[in-house]
Amino acid sequence: MNILMLTNTFTPHVGGVARSVAETTRQLEKLGHKVLIVCPSFEGTESTRKVLRVPAIEHFRDTSFSFPLPIPSGVHRAIDEFRPDVVHS
Repeated sequence: MNILMLTNTFTPHVGGVARSVAETTRQLEKLGHKVLIVCPSFEGTESTRKVLRVPAIEHFRDTSFSFPLPIPSGVHRAIDEFRPDVVHS
């Protein structure tokens, strides 16, 4: 099964949501599923085959969270090519 996970918090941010997404991804992959994570881009991070980073404003309103900016068209194409069976946000 192809599972798309959308999150506004992921590594290198340290916290419960980032850890939950990472561990859930590991367990789903151990079961043979493919997972694509769409999350904010942070300084020093890059997109990979498994993690698609989108532009975001870091530390939105003086918090440790990011606020995604309008998504570039390449993200839509990558999601279409991944063909998710399940979307988790």
